[in-house]
Amino acid sequence: MPNSADPALRAKAAPNQDGHLTLEEYCNGFAKKDNAEGRFKNFDQNHDGKVTRGELAGPISR
Repeated sequence: MPNSADPALRAKAAPNQDGHLTLEEYCNGFAKKDNAEGRFKNFDQNHDGKVTRGELAGPISR
């Protein structure tokens, strides 16, 4: 989810403010529609049907 002080952007990304995105929220929020389900599955590293902020950020390269 975006790390933003903008409440409208946060509400669009995860309208229920539960700390993760579902596929439905991802598709209805700010994702491009092309292959959205496939890209969501790539983000969902633990395959629980939810994407957390950490999963969106991915591993940090140093």
